[in-house]
Amino acid sequence: MTQPAQYHKAAVQSGQWLLYRHDPRNAGKQEPILSLDSAEPCLQVKYYLEMEKRFSIMNTQSNSDDIIESHQDWINRRYSWFKAKSSEKLKSV
Repeated sequence: MTQPAQYHKAAVQSGQWLLYRHDPRNAGKQEPILSLDSAEPCLQVKYYLEMEKRFSIMNTQSNSDDIIESHQDWINRRYSWFKAKSSEKLKSV
């Protein structure tokens, strides 16, 4: 890994790594306790995985495209879930 910042940025841009904050004190303020700091993924996870040498074994698999497509779908669903949760306000009990 010669340029770690480049890999980290790609991980965030692909949605592989989400940036968020959790603050339970916001529940008393009727504000969301989860704050999503990541923007919507703008880089396909395939490009991030190609940058990382540790994932190069995936390119030798016959079903690598299916695996990557499945992983991309999971990333998209996970981002949608976090985005929805970050806009939810807790009801006080």
